[in-house]
Amino acid sequence: TTTTTTTRTSKLKPTRRGDTIRAMAGAPFEVPAKYTKATPMGGRVLIKIAETERETKGGVLLTEGSQQKPTSGDVEAIANDVHGVKPGQTVLYNKFGIGADDLILNKEEFTMIRELDLIGTFPRSNASVDDIPDLEPLGDRLILKLQDAEMQTKGGILLTSGSQEKPVQGTVSKVGPGAWDEEKKAVKPMNVKVGQDVVYFKYAGDQMQDGEGNKYVVLHESDVLAVLD
Repeated sequence: TTTTTTTRTSKLKPTRRGDTIRAMAGAPFEVPAKYTKATPMGGRVLIKIAETERETKGGVLLTEGSQQKPTSGDVEAIANDVHGVKPGQTVLYNKFGIGADDLILNKEEFTMIRELDLIGTFPRSNASVDDIPDLEPLGDRLILKLQDAEMQTKGGILLTSGSQEKPVQGTVSKVGPGAWDEEKKAVKPMNVKVGQDVVYFKYAGDQMQDGEGNKYVVLHESDVLAVLD
């Protein structure tokens, strides 16, 4: 049996139809110099990548084991159907979201991403780990402050880091405004409240920690399994 393997090159091969440019995944697409503006479409947001992203590959420190690494940047432009953010805001986003594409425009680095993949907003540019407590979640997301994992069993046996159970319980520290309901043209209110203790899906959300070592997870309200009373 002969197996044929197709190697996918990382070089971008933009396809043009009129003034529409579509770039394949890979290295950032460099917009031709004759263009000075890129207007997002289809619920997308154009974000100028923060300086810390280029220097450290992420200005926000994540806990070990986090599979999705979010980063921050400033909103440059938005599509007409974007409701949760506006130009000039600093956002935390997941760069591995579906449809995230990096590009170079006017010799500066940007990423084009869906509004649904924006995690929250920061009060200032070039956010760092010290700014995590100031993060405001977007849409139907909420922020949980996590409890430390148990270091030993009930019998007193000390656990290694690999055998410690990941926390599935946290306290709601902030909630987003709610998801946008396209049919009703309004925001759908959140059900969970600040201060509630909740149980959530074990592998959900984006985990991170601030400069003092406090651990947080940002997740969708639908990932909350139960509210504890």
